[in-house]
Amino acid sequence: MDIQVIINSMIELFIMIFIGYLLFKLGVFDKNFNQKLTKLILHVTMPALIINSVLEQTVKPQAKTVEMTFFVAVAMYVLMPVAGIIVAKLIKADIKKQGLYAFMMTFSNVGFMGFPIISAIYGGTAVFYTAIINIIFNVASFTIGVMLLKYGGGANTKISFSKIFSPGVIFSVLAVFIYIFNIRFTATIEKTIGNLGSTTTPLAMLLMGSTLATMPVRQVFNEGRIYLFCIIKQIIIPVILYPTVKFFIKDNLLFGVVMVLLMMPVATNAIMFTIEYNADEKLAAKSVFISTVMSLVTIPLIIFLFKIS
Repeated sequence: MDIQVIINSMIELFIMIFIGYLLFKLGVFDKNFNQKLTKLILHVTMPALIINSVLEQTVKPQAKTVEMTFFVAVAMYVLMPVAGIIVAKLIKADIKKQGLYAFMMTFSNVGFMGFPIISAIYGGTAVFYTAIINIIFNVASFTIGVMLLKYGGGANTKISFSKIFSPGVIFSVLAVFIYIFNIRFTATIEKTIGNLGSTTTPLAMLLMGSTLATMPVRQVFNEGRIYLFCIIKQIIIPVILYPTVKFFIKDNLLFGVVMVLLMMPVATNAIMFTIEYNADEKLAAKSVFISTVMSLVTIPLIIFLFKIS
């Protein structure tokens, strides 16, 4: 495993978070701008990222393995919310926060950390598997994820038809059709989609820093329940699931991809979704930040102990 990949990703992450923090403190960002930036990411740049994740793949693996990848991804995003609710109750989270904890347990950072780390360890085919899982991730986050945020009254909004069939879901389904029918666009259009999608990560990191800036520094680190949650999510759950994943997934490459994704920290879209759906964005921002810091130790540790790479 190339530990330098994780270190470089972490450095980039914290630089962008810090810039977002400064921009809020300097008055360039404010809460109103954060809400508008959230809509820009969820409705424009993230859909572009979803489409580009399929367009940029040049090598297609065997159909049987692709089907297995879809099946595994669906299973992950159906079962993990259940595990998330159980964990939220075990750590005695407030009823209004249990849905958010379940959301954060279910949706890990596939985009920013998952793709570069998996690329460094396994190469291009593994990245394609990750892109397939990322499609299901996006469909699930805009459907199951929204329902989780609503759980226990955590999100003060109605789940409307238009929100469930949001740009994220629509473009995720479109990405599946692009893959199945091998649809291509002109080089100019594909480059435009790629460039637009590539802004998602830096914008999301700036948003995270700006959200953290709304809290006193001590409040970022003062919630002990988050640390317990991160230990369960990033160490205990992957260790418990290791034999089950090994039993059902016979393809070594796909097995490695799934295990690495299970170790990822909380997805940055937790912040954007909590802002969009009026849930606890401060808890989301703190959890993303702390889980990402912890991942610098937890990911190499588990990969080394289980010799996953």
